[in-house]
Amino acid sequence: MKVFLVLVGGLLVMPLSATAKAKTIRLEAGAVERRDSLVELDEKVVGALPAVYQTSGGDVLQVQRSAGGVGHVVLPELAAGESVMLEPVDMKLAEMVAAEREGSRIVFRKSGSVDPRELLIYQAEAGDLPSPEIDELYRRGGYLHPLVTPGGKVVSADCPPGHVHHHGVWFAWTSTEFQGRKPDFWNMGTGSARVEFVSLDRFSGGTVFGELVGRHRYVDLGVKPPVTALNEQWRLRVLPPGGGEVEVNRFDLVVRQECATEDVLKLPTYHYGGLGYRGNQAWNGAENLTILTSEGLTDRVKANTSRARWCYVGGKVDGKACGVVILCHSKNFRFPQPIRVHPEEPFFCFAPSQLGEWTIEPGKEYVSSYRFLVMDGEPDREVIERHWRDYVEPVKMVVE
Repeated sequence: MKVFLVLVGGLLVMPLSATAKAKTIRLEAGAVERRDSLVELDEKVVGALPAVYQTSGGDVLQVQRSAGGVGHVVLPELAAGESVMLEPVDMKLAEMVAAEREGSRIVFRKSGSVDPRELLIYQAEAGDLPSPEIDELYRRGGYLHPLVTPGGKVVSADCPPGHVHHHGVWFAWTSTEFQGRKPDFWNMGTGSARVEFVSLDRFSGGTVFGELVGRHRYVDLGVKPPVTALNEQWRLRVLPPGGGEVEVNRFDLVVRQECATEDVLKLPTYHYGGLGYRGNQAWNGAENLTILTSEGLTDRVKANTSRARWCYVGGKVDGKACGVVILCHSKNFRFPQPIRVHPEEPFFCFAPSQLGEWTIEPGKEYVSSYRFLVMDGEPDREVIERHWRDYVEPVKMVVE
């Protein structure tokens, strides 16, 4: 048997032996142009996954295995309608994203450089309040802040003046009914309810992304002893800077909620509640915030209560344009979800309760999935639309 050695990126790469269990895979772009596309590989279909694949075009793709026999690679580039072959090769892995616990926070950074860039932070246990004048009711954990652009700009805020219950990226329900009471899990200052961090199932860096799984609970304080109405799981995946023609920091957030009792949680019609995002305080004021929705709306008043597949929220920090795009998955409840855009403050929310009353019922998991693009510069609608399609129309995998 002949053995061929290939020099890739200055490293010697040797194809795996014919006896290896890994199979040759073809990835098909479909109708979407792919740039730094996150691709899922199912071991039940492809067999045992190698540590590294090489494409027929010469790109080296590291494999990251996750729970449940699923692996992931990042496909650098593939034109719409094209396909590429993957061959398993023998090569050492390099960590791309690091995750470290620093006190009550999990910090994600880009690996592989002398000056590792911070990407974002997950606040686990409730952290310190920024001012002793803020009531203890507002102390909470289980949220993301800061979000940092590839250029180092912070594009989120925590406990901003006037809205100290806003925390970077968080999740909570506002108007609810539970066991005859009306707990407000969003406005913690009412004292009727709160969202608590419970535990970290795991967190780690990785060769493709950093990830964590955290647990929270929604506690109704209107009765003694307090009662947990919902249990919540966050699954977070943080990718290194990339994304194609415009470099972005990307992360995926999947929120799973289940009733903690045999009682339903009713959610009446309301104009906000769900996934919340608070932008940099420099964007405060009616003229300082830039909005762009998937439907082309740039007027924040008109955008408010509209339905969108994605929305850009941004402004200037230190004189430089930057912002966040939040992509809403097409499988989410009431997709495309209606949005809340505050008329003066840099606050955004996907708010399915705008469309009428609904319930979270025992035994039925409620799942919400979003992808975030954290970016420098002005938004490009065409580029963002490509990212959204890449998110909801995954690359097709064919085993040869």
